[in-house]
Amino acid sequence: MNIHSKANKYVCPNDRQLSLRAKLRTGWSAARSEPPLTAAEREAISAVVKRAEKVEDNEAKRIGRLVARLEGMRRSAQGPAPRSCVLCGETSRLLAPLRLCSMCRNYACPKCVIDTPHKLYSREQYMCNLCAETREMWKKSGAWFFKSLPKYVLPERKTKYNDTEFSRSLQEAGNSSNEGKSDSEPSSPLSLHPPMFSRQPSNTDSRKSVSISQDAFDASETENLTHGVSGLSLHRTDSYSQRSLGLKRTGSVRTIRKDSNKAERPPVIPDAGFGTIEIKLAYDNGTSSLAVSVLRARGLIGMDMTGLSDPFCRLEILPIGTYSNRLRTKTVHKTKNPEFNETLHFFGITESDLNSKSLEIVVFDDDRYGCDEMGSATVALRECIKSPAQLRLALSGASSSEPLGPRLLLALCYNTKRRALAVTVCKATELPPRDSNGYSDPFVKIHLDPDPYHKKHKTSIKWRNLNPVWNEGFFFETRLTELSRQNLTLTVWDKDYGKPNDFLGSLILGSSSKGRRLKHWMDCIKFPDHRHEQWHALTDTQHI
Repeated sequence: MNIHSKANKYVCPNDRQLSLRAKLRTGWSAARSEPPLTAAEREAISAVVKRAEKVEDNEAKRIGRLVARLEGMRRSAQGPAPRSCVLCGETSRLLAPLRLCSMCRNYACPKCVIDTPHKLYSREQYMCNLCAETREMWKKSGAWFFKSLPKYVLPERKTKYNDTEFSRSLQEAGNSSNEGKSDSEPSSPLSLHPPMFSRQPSNTDSRKSVSISQDAFDASETENLTHGVSGLSLHRTDSYSQRSLGLKRTGSVRTIRKDSNKAERPPVIPDAGFGTIEIKLAYDNGTSSLAVSVLRARGLIGMDMTGLSDPFCRLEILPIGTYSNRLRTKTVHKTKNPEFNETLHFFGITESDLNSKSLEIVVFDDDRYGCDEMGSATVALRECIKSPAQLRLALSGASSSEPLGPRLLLALCYNTKRRALAVTVCKATELPPRDSNGYSDPFVKIHLDPDPYHKKHKTSIKWRNLNPVWNEGFFFETRLTELSRQNLTLTVWDKDYGKPNDFLGSLILGSSSKGRRLKHWMDCIKFPDHRHEQWHALTDTQHI
C-alpha cells in the first residue's frame, strides 16, 4: 500500500490500485513532469494573444461604427406625424404617396423606403431606411446569433482643431467648464419595439462653444433645455458667462492677443435668456442703400421636442414710411446656433433716415403650422453713419404674451375617470371677414388623428361675428399614453349656403408642434385632471 501511495495521488477512480496501469504508472492519470516553456515559446504565445486582442478591438470598433450610424439616423429622424414622412418629414403628394413600413408601422416617403422581397396577399411590402439599417446592423454585428449586442466601442468624435498649442489651449478651456458632465451613450438598438424618435439634446448643447473673432475669443455657455416624455419647458437654466481667452501661438504662426491700441469691438449687451445675434451694418451714400449682413446667432431657445429650432430672421426699418421695408433671411434647420451669413439691402434710405430710424430684427421659428417668435432686437441706424459697424445684440422676449392676429382660446384637460381628452373651444378674436357685409359666420371643426373611433365634432355657428364666443366642450376617448402619438386638429370655417364654406384658419396641437402649442399639449399630458387654457394663433394653411 505504501509503495503506491505516491501514485495514488494521480489515479482516477477508474484506475484502481490493483489495476495493471496503476502498478506500471502508465495511462492518462499517471504523473508526468513537463519541461518549462522556453523564451521563444513565451514570445509566440504572447504574439498570438496580442493578435487576438487586436482583432477583438478592431471588431468592437467596427460594431461601434454600425451602432453610431444607426443612432445618427435615429437622431436625424423627424418622428411620426400625420401625413408626413417619419424620417425626412416630407408630406404626401399625388405622385409620391407615403408608404407603410411593415416593421415599425410608420409612414415614409418613397425616398426613405425600400422594397422587401416578401409579399403578402399580392401586396407590395415596404421597409423604411431606419428599420432596414437596424436589420443590417443585426446581421453584420452578429447580434442575430448571440441574441444580444456584442461588445462595441463608439468612434471618437473628431476634433475641430489640430493637436497644436492653440488647439490644446481651447480644449483645456472647454474641459475646465465641463467638469462633472458625462456623455450619454446611445440606447441599445436591439429592441423588438418600433424605433423610438424622441431625441435627447446632444451633450454639445450643454458645453461652452468658442467663437473666434478678429481680436479675442469669447466663450459663451449655451442654454440647457429640460424636457422629457411628459413635458417640455422653454426656459433657460443657465445664463451666459462671457470671458476672454488670452491665447498665443509661437513659431511661424501669428500671435493672437488683444491689443489696446486697436479699435475695440462694441460692448456686448447682457443676454436676457433668449440668445444673441451678430449683424454688420454698412451704408452706401452713392446708392442710398443700407446693407445689413446677418452673420450668426447663438444660444437660441429650443422650440421642438428635440430641443432644436428652425430659425430665420425678419428685418424691418421702423418707423414704417409710405411702404414697408420688410425682408427675411433663409431658414437654417435643426440648430440653436445658426450661421446665416446673408446680406440684405434696403434701398431708398437717406442720411436723415439714419438719424431718425432704427432696424428691428425678429427671430422666428419656421413651422408649417405657424411661425413662433423666438426673440427680437432693435438697433439705431446712426451706428453706421461714419463707418460700417459690427454689433452683437441680445435678443429679448416677445412684446406680448398673447399672439397677434386671428387667434383661438382653447382649453385642454385629460379626464382620467372617463379616460378621454376634454377639449373646450372658448372663443376667437380678430377673425377675417369673408362675407359681403364685412362679417363672417364662424364655426370650428375638431378631430383627433389618429383616432380609432373616428370621431369628429363641430361647434355651433355664430352668425355675423368676428369675435365669437362658444364655450363648448367635446370628448375624445383615448389613453393618456397615446396622446404623445396623436394630434388635435382644429379648423375654423365661415358658413355659406349655396357655395363651399370659406376657410378662416387652422390650428394643430401635438408632439410634432413647436413652441407654445407644444408646451400646451405636453402640459395636458403631464398634468391630467387639470384645465390648461391658452391662446393660439390661427394659420392660413388648410389641413384636411
